[in-house]
Amino acid sequence: MLLLITADAGRARFFTADDLMKDVVEVATLVHPEARLKARDVWTDQQGRRQGASMAPKTMPREVEDNHFARDVAAEAKRRARDCEAVYLAAPPRFLGRLRTELDGTETGAKIAAWISKDLTSVRALDVAEALMRHVPEVRLQAGAKHTS
Repeated sequence: MLLLITADAGRARFFTADDLMKDVVEVATLVHPEARLKARDVWTDQQGRRQGASMAPKTMPREVEDNHFARDVAAEAKRRARDCEAVYLAAPPRFLGRLRTELDGTETGAKIAAWISKDLTSVRALDVAEALMRHVPEVRLQAGAKHTS
């Protein structure tokens, strides 16, 4: 079984598929509503600014929230990847980097067959495998070889 993950800072979708990238089933969705907020609305209890002193944090609130969600996505990926042979993960470049940070060096990270730098979160469940195959040549080759045998 394969695990297919599409994610961005606002939503992550988890699918399973057989080894031919057929029979794709959406098994979980995580939603991060804070991703839709404006940066000033993410944390409303921040300290203000004083004249002559900058109170700006080293890390922007949006980045902190995105990192929290990346940890949540990675935790769900780790849980779901236990029974899978391979994992295919697609996310926009910035969020993909956050996921790499969370998954590199883990058992799940070792199962990742492809890191796809593309936002596929809005792709219909029926089309996820096809979208992945368009972006990963190795997947096309593996699927094509198995179809011809």
